[in-house]
Amino acid sequence: VDMEKLCDNEDIINTNIELFKGHDITFCVLGTKRAIAKSAENFRKVDLYMVRDGAILSKKAGIPHFSLLTSKGSNANIWANDWKITHGLLYLKVKGDAEQAIIQQKFNRTSIFRPGVLGREGESGGIMGKLPVRNLAAVMIYDAESDEIKQSENDQDQDKKNGG
Repeated sequence: VDMEKLCDNEDIINTNIELFKGHDITFCVLGTKRAIAKSAENFRKVDLYMVRDGAILSKKAGIPHFSLLTSKGSNANIWANDWKITHGLLYLKVKGDAEQAIIQQKFNRTSIFRPGVLGREGESGGIMGKLPVRNLAAVMIYDAESDEIKQSENDQDQDKKNGG
């Protein structure tokens, strides 16, 4: 699958939907670093457009639950530009934009995880503690297997603002 062309045209969409059918959840943990992406636009391709397109295909394939990993501080409304010096702001904006793209698909259930710094196997915690990726994965799986989901007060407030 060419991740950059998941939803380029109807033929590609119809072909790719078949890869998503028959599943009951999509776990999306896509992400890169600006240094690896080499530009703000390439960063967006991975952290926003590929995430959005995966959600579109998941929705069209009838997957009822989308589970997304973003970041602490994600905010689609934050000011940001493409300058490398302000990449921290762009990172948070793009992560917030990805959240909004998923929410717009109106899945039966959407789970958004916003951890702080993640630590991979064998990495030390440094000054600030890092959440082990293994623990995050366990929480995401637990959430996916849970029937009873308690909405946070923030989510309830947001629902009220949105007329829900």
